[in-house]
Amino acid sequence: LITHIASFLGTPRELLDLALTCKSFGWRQPASSLNLSLVEGVACRAVCSRATDAEMSSLPAYTSGTTAWMSILNSFEHLLDFDVFLGFAQRFLKHMNGVRTAVCTIGSDEWGDDDVDDFDYGDYCTAVSSGYVMTSGVHCVEFNTTALPCCIGIVRPMPGLDADRFDWDFDFFSGMRRMNLDFLAQRSDDWGGSNIHACEYDPADTVLNWTDWGEEEGSIRGERICPHTSIEEMGHISIVLNLDEGTMAVHDCAYAVHDKVVLKGGLSGPYCWYVKLSKFATISMKRGTSQTEVM
Repeated sequence: LITHIASFLGTPRELLDLALTCKSFGWRQPASSLNLSLVEGVACRAVCSRATDAEMSSLPAYTSGTTAWMSILNSFEHLLDFDVFLGFAQRFLKHMNGVRTAVCTIGSDEWGDDDVDDFDYGDYCTAVSSGYVMTSGVHCVEFNTTALPCCIGIVRPMPGLDADRFDWDFDFFSGMRRMNLDFLAQRSDDWGGSNIHACEYDPADTVLNWTDWGEEEGSIRGERICPHTSIEEMGHISIVLNLDEGTMAVHDCAYAVHDKVVLKGGLSGPYCWYVKLSKFATISMKRGTSQTEVM
């Protein structure tokens, strides 16, 4: 009965409060087949019932005495946090109303009254969700933006990249040799054989750009996309990354599930979500409501 009641507690903070209320709730239960405490068992069931197989592969693995299920539940709830700000984002972009899955740039209503003269329309802020490393399976995220231009993309995880070195104009598609070398220095074996290291969709211009961060001409390539509806008619934009098939597609959530456009194929290895915004803009993201049907 207590376990059933505890299952209604939805967050790691609530489960921790329960464990602190009575020590026995935090002790390992002899009757548990997994040798877990009551709160750990609830956290385990919460993760396993809510996370997709693809999301589970992006979460840390449970290890007794090292990685607890409460920690894994906390990671699951913050998979889509924007946690790395690059370039002008360090000065002109912040989380929106304290929500880490949404960001706003200077000049937006959510930002405040700061002077926007130091930030031009040609400048961009880049925010990365580096904690959600996607290596396999189908991943669907819905984006909602209030202003254009903006770009939505995927990029290789680069945990060793020093964000403080990029407190100026930054772009995964700058074509600058020094910047590309910094990116490629983060390469690991799990990047695999695909040379598509960053890939972004511009819904206003309906252009898909991708790059291998090479030095030769043509290291950045653009492809015109034919959308099924105009950006003015689109509400939430759903981007589906299917690493089983190696494709990235855009899906208009306001239309039937078959109304989608494949943006790029040939994708493999790990990727993270990122967004790129100019001033006066906000963007938020959340897990897609239909991670398998849209594909």
